[in-house]
Amino acid sequence: MLPADPTLSVAERVDAACDLFESEWKAGRKPRVDDFLAAAPESDREELRQALHALELELQGRAEAETSVVQSSVPSV
Repeated sequence: MLPADPTLSVAERVDAACDLFESEWKAGRKPRVDDFLAAAPESDREELRQALHALELELQGRAEAETSVVQSSVPSV
């Protein structure tokens, strides 16, 4: 997790956390939203929760779409 940097705005901290979440996801580590929320300052948590849930849905959708494309390109026997 990123340490909370008080010199950044809430939006900047949320953006940095989302970038880290996405990097972890793409590396196959399946990060947990709750872990990111627990590490965030309380003042950031609601905005971060919304952003991470939206990102998680987007990433899941991409993964499902990629799986679908791979499955449809495999010739049936």
